[in-house]
Amino acid sequence: MRFRLISQLSDRFSVAWLCRQLGVARSGFYAWRQRQQNPGPRALENAALMAQVQAVFEQHRGFIRSSWPQASRWAGTVSPG
Repeated sequence: MRFRLISQLSDRFSVAWLCRQLGVARSGFYAWRQRQQNPGPRALENAALMAQVQAVFEQHRGFIRSSWPQASRWAGTVSPG
């Protein structure tokens, strides 16, 4: 949340000053910004999984219940990490 605020205000204030005021490291802000621009493989995998979950959620009109047959079908598509 802090890094997003710094990003939004960086056109009006210096990044160094904003980081000092919010108590975060500049290097942390720049690392966060880099991750936003170039997400890693785990972030891409999480986004794809979230899209699948959202599609099922919408398909069932906002209700998701768990049953073992459904869970076993999903388990084959999710890698343990």
